[in-house]
Amino acid sequence: MGESTAKKNFFLLEFGQFISQSGNGIFLLAFSWYVLSRPNGTYEFALLMLFGAIPGLLLAPFFGVLVDRLSKRAILVTSDLLRSGAFFALSLMLMQPKVGFVSLAVFSFANGVLFFIFDPTLKASIPLIVDNQNLEKANSIDSAIASVSGLISMFIGGMLLTFFGVNRCFFINSLTFLFSACCSFFISIPRVSQKDSRLTIRVAFYGM
Repeated sequence: MGESTAKKNFFLLEFGQFISQSGNGIFLLAFSWYVLSRPNGTYEFALLMLFGAIPGLLLAPFFGVLVDRLSKRAILVTSDLLRSGAFFALSLMLMQPKVGFVSLAVFSFANGVLFFIFDPTLKASIPLIVDNQNLEKANSIDSAIASVSGLISMFIGGMLLTFFGVNRCFFINSLTFLFSACCSFFISIPRVSQKDSRLTIRVAFYGM
């Protein structure tokens, strides 16, 4: 992979990460505000955060096998497109006069699954598009972008909530993931060859 191509791929990867991480931050702020404003909001909030964390606690080894076996570009694009659709659906759902806890729990779990697929895929992509000489610098940039996007997203999320309300906030949130998917679509990530590239339930659990 040429140096100019590697720089382009890394820029798109990190710019997409900045947009995606900003979307995550906006989600956490808006979702927390919405849930805590509901009756029994504190109790529901704790449970919903648990539902969002369960995929990472229980399925992380399976996700690792998934990331190793499938196209990383396809995983990045697909996970962001699914999150974009999920947030668009959530913005429509919140237009209803009453939203059940089960619906929010399903959304929280699904969003957790997609996040814990996207994040390790992005981290695993960096060594494939950056040479060993620049890898340490690339990882430092990646960490810095993650930190900056986390801070900026809190400010942006607060402004969005103030001026647009929670429904439109989640709609805008869906656009951030759509934009991130577009960035990932134009990235060239080399595939690591496997002896058996087929992903089956048996392969997944034996690889855990």
